[in-house]
Amino acid sequence: MSKFANVEDYLTRYPSLGASLYAIMIGMFAYMIASSVQDIIDHRRDVAEAASLLGKFENRKALSSLSTDVNVSGPNGSPLIEGATVTVAGAALLQRVSGTITRFGGKVLSSQIEPSAGRSTVDFISVSITGEIEQQNGLQNSLYDLEAGMPFLFVDHLEIQAEADPMASANARLRFSLGVSGRWHGAE
Repeated sequence: MSKFANVEDYLTRYPSLGASLYAIMIGMFAYMIASSVQDIIDHRRDVAEAASLLGKFENRKALSSLSTDVNVSGPNGSPLIEGATVTVAGAALLQRVSGTITRFGGKVLSSQIEPSAGRSTVDFISVSITGEIEQQNGLQNSLYDLEAGMPFLFVDHLEIQAEADPMASANARLRFSLGVSGRWHGAE
C-alpha cells in the first residue's frame, strides 16, 4: 500500500498533474474512438465501391447475353499475304511494313526480302528492314499496327539502338532492325 500511498500523496500535492493525466487519457480514448469510426467509414466506402463495380460487371454481362447479334469483328482484309507469285507477295509485304513505318514518322534506310530457308514451308515470306523512327510512341505504334492488322504478320526479330547522347530529348530517334514475316497463300 505504500506504493499507492506515494502516488496518492504526489497527486494531492500537484492536482494539475492529475488533471493533465486525466485529460491525456480522455484524449487518447477520443482518438481511439475517432480512429475506429474512420475505419468503419472507410470500410463502408470500399464495400460500396466494390458493389458498384460488381453491378457494372453484372450489367455488362446481362447486356452481352441479351444481345447475341453484336458484330465483334477484327480488322478487315485477308489473313494471308496476297500475290500471284512469291516475288509479288514479298513486294506486297515489304510495301505494307515500310508504309506502316513511314506512316508513324519513321524512315526506311534499307530493306530486303529474306529467303524462306529458315522456315519449314515455302508458304512464309519474310522481310528485313533497317530504319529510324521517333522514340516517343513511333516504334510502339508501328509494331502494334503490324501485329494487329491484316494480313497476320509476325515480328521475328527486333533490334533497337538509341542515340548516343543520354540527354537526348523526347523527340529523339531510334535506329532499328526489324524482321517481319507472314504467311502467303501459295501459288494459285
